[in-house]
Amino acid sequence: MRLAAPGDKKSSEARITWLLRQLGKTQSDEVRIRAIWPGKAPATQATLAEIREEKSALTKGCDRKMALTSFDVLFVRELSGKFSGPKTFIERLEEAVPDFYEHVGQHLRAWTAPAPKLSGKTEPADVSTAAIQLELEREAAVSEDVQEGDVGKHVDDDELDAVPS
Repeated sequence: MRLAAPGDKKSSEARITWLLRQLGKTQSDEVRIRAIWPGKAPATQATLAEIREEKSALTKGCDRKMALTSFDVLFVRELSGKFSGPKTFIERLEEAVPDFYEHVGQHLRAWTAPAPKLSGKTEPADVSTAAIQLELEREAAVSEDVQEGDVGKHVDDDELDAVPS
C-alpha cells in the first residue's frame, strides 16, 4: 500500500513520525516500510520494529537534504513450503490479505493538506466588501509609494478616502 508523504512536513524524520503515529496499534513483525526518495535515489527499507527503535533506520546512507516522497507499507509473510499445491498457496493468500487490512490497512489514512488559516479575519466585518476594498486600496497605495520611492511615508485612512477609485 503506497502513501504519499505529508507535504507540510519538511524533514524525512517528521514524515516518518507521521506514518508511525498511524501505525501505533500495529504489533506485527511482518510489516515492512519502504521509503521512496526523489529522483534516482534508491528506496530504503526496514521493518516497523526497527523504525520504532531508531527512526533513522530508513534514512541511513541518504542525503539529509532530501525528503522522502512516499511510503510503501508492506506485509511480508513467510510462505516457504506452502507452494506444494495451488490450493495451499491460495488459502494462505486469502488469510494474508484480511490480516494485512486488519493490522495495517485500516489504520492508514492518506495525507491531506490542512485547511488554510484565517489571518486575523475572524469577524464578519473583517471580510465585508467594504473592508476588503479598503485593504486593497491600502495595498495599492503602499505599492505606489514603493514605486515612487516614498517607502517611509505613512498613509492615513483619510488620504485613502481622497484617492479616486
